[in-house]
Formats: sequence, structure tokens, C-alpha cells
Amino acid sequence: AGAAAAVPGMEDLATAATMGEAWAWAGKGPCNATMLAKLQDYRDAFLSKVEASAAAVAAGIVPLAVGTDTGGSIRIPAAYCGIVGLKPSFGLVPLEGVFPLSWSLDHAGPLARNAEDAAILLSCLSCTPMPINKVALGDIRIGLVQSHFSTSALGRAVTDRVNVAIEKLRRGGAQFSEVSISDLDFANRNLIT
Repeated sequence: AGAAAAVPGMEDLATAATMGEAWAWAGKGPCNATMLAKLQDYRDAFLSKVEASAAAVAAGIVPLAVGTDTGGSIRIPAAYCGIVGLKPSFGLVPLEGVFPLSWSLDHAGPLARNAEDAAILLSCLSCTPMPINKVALGDIRIGLVQSHFSTSALGRAVTDRVNVAIEKLRRGGAQFSEVSISDLDFANRNLIT
């Protein structure tokens, strides 16, 4: 696990990875002009700023990135890229400079290659210490909403991978219990109206 570090000029890479647009924290540095030009040449291939940032973190182009999340825009690209993406608790990270989509759902949060680096960036963004406490698997309880696991042909592969992870955690001592959330199907059907 690498440690996060501030590198002069790294803002250019983060800005380039977000299609040349900056949010609240982007700036300009003297180095990386060649990389900036190369990334800007490819900016049309990126679907969104957060997806591009997640790809840049996963590829090792930048060590960390900040994303914004209203309906999954940090977490989904992070999952696709195999990195850590965290939507923090409401109000933990200030949103000055972020274009508002939904005042109660908008969040800014870290994208990183590991949990330790995500905690460091979240600590910087929130000005709040974010210690990582090691916990034994036997002390962890996990609730599963198995009724929400996909059984479709496409989703079945994801469900199978989740079940493999559950079994590994169970063998390690983690405790699981089935969770039922009333009206979850109704909420999902009416989430965007």
C-alpha cells in the first residue's frame, strides 16, 4: 500500500483526466505538460469526469482523485476500475465549487487504489482525522439483502463473485445475517420519477 503524496504539477494530470475541466481543487503546475496534452487528445473517449478520474487512478497516472457523487458517480466508476471510491456521510466534505444537482444527495469524495490512501484523502478533504482501525474478521457483522442479488443472465456473474467473497469472509470468521428492507422494490421503482 503506497502512501499518498502531493506532487507539484500533479493537478495538471487530474485536470487532464477530467477532460480539461476543473472542480474546486484543480490548479496548474509546470511539469506534466506533455502528459496533459496527450490526455486531452483522448478526452472525448471518456464518458464523465469521475469515470476518467477513476481510470487515471487505476492506471497509476495519478495516485488519488476527487469525484462527485449524487447517484453513484464515485462508487460505480471505482467498482468498474477495481479501486476504492467512497461517498462520504452528508456534509462531511464541503461542496463549495461543486455544481449542485441535488442538495441532499450531492457529495464529494475520494478515489484511490487502496483504503488507506482513500482515508488520507478523505481526511484532507474533510479536515477530519480518519484513522483506519484494523478489525478481526470475527468481530465483523455483515447484513445481506439477498433478495436484491441479481438472477439475470448478466447479473448472475456478479452475484456469483459476491457469493465467493461472502464465503471467503465467512471462512475468515465474519458473521452474516439476512436483512429485509421493507418497500425497497417500491423505492427502486420510484427513485427517479
